[in-house]
Amino acid sequence: MPDFNNEIHIIATGGTIEKVYCPAAQTNVLRDKSILPDFLKQQANIDVSGNFDQLMMIDSRDMDNSHRQIILESVTNHPAKKIVITHGTDTMVESANYLKKNIKLLKGYTIIFTGSMIPIDGFSNTDAGFNLGFAIACAKTLPEG
Repeated sequence: MPDFNNEIHIIATGGTIEKVYCPAAQTNVLRDKSILPDFLKQQANIDVSGNFDQLMMIDSRDMDNSHRQIILESVTNHPAKKIVITHGTDTMVESANYLKKNIKLLKGYTIIFTGSMIPIDGFSNTDAGFNLGFAIACAKTLPEG
């Protein structure tokens, strides 16, 4: 039986970290499927199968409390207590505060939000890989809260 106390549950919600450059639109756009499991497997030899949920692929400016409720449910419906949530930076604070308002449901959890200013794929100067790796390290080492 897996030791879910040491497992990390990664939740993808979209945001710049998941965007890809679209030459036709001359801008970054969200992809349909998260690249994070493949990125973690190839770049860090971390297999997140069974511990990864792609909830939505939206810009955080389009996120509302119905989306935040889905995030909360994903957190509480998975047995792992160490959580990394990838999220757009524009409304990350609002989502963190939404979870904080439900703190009684989250007793015993360590929850880390992360995102990036530059997409994880296709850019040599991205902050995304570092941010994701640091978030995973924090989730593994920080106490609940």
